[in-house]
Amino acid sequence: MKQRAVNEILASSQKSNIDGIIIIDEHGLIQAFDSASQHLLGYSEKEVIGRSVTILMSEGQAKKNSRNL
Repeated sequence: MKQRAVNEILASSQKSNIDGIIIIDEHGLIQAFDSASQHLLGYSEKEVIGRSVTILMSEGQAKKNSRNL
């Protein structure tokens, strides 16, 4: 996903979100991680950008879902 599209999605959701917004690419790599996600999951944006979304899952979920990414 192009960075411009990611920025547009995040900009359109500037309201305070209860749920976090995490955007991943076609390979399952985290491209965007908003402040609500940071608060809910305890990771900073810097810690997760470019890493596999499976780092946010339990080991069992990660094994199951890594086949689908």
